[in-house]
Amino acid sequence: LRQRPYRVDVLLWVAADGRVTRYELASGSGDEETDTLLKESLASLSGFTSAPPPGAAQPIRLAITTSTTNTSSR
Repeated sequence: LRQRPYRVDVLLWVAADGRVTRYELASGSGDEETDTLLKESLASLSGFTSAPPPGAAQPIRLAITTSTTNTSSR
């Protein structure tokens, strides 16, 4: 994944104990193989070291971008 240019938006649902209970690619990379690798990486997440604040909106949206991706048009 580090050698591939991509930008994806990920939706994460996080339990009160910091566990990731669900994830989705809100916008894929446009490359099926890259998206599959990203999903495999997301599936291996055990969770966060700290829980989200009480009442935090779910899902949490993350933008994941490689350093070689040009995001100036977004």
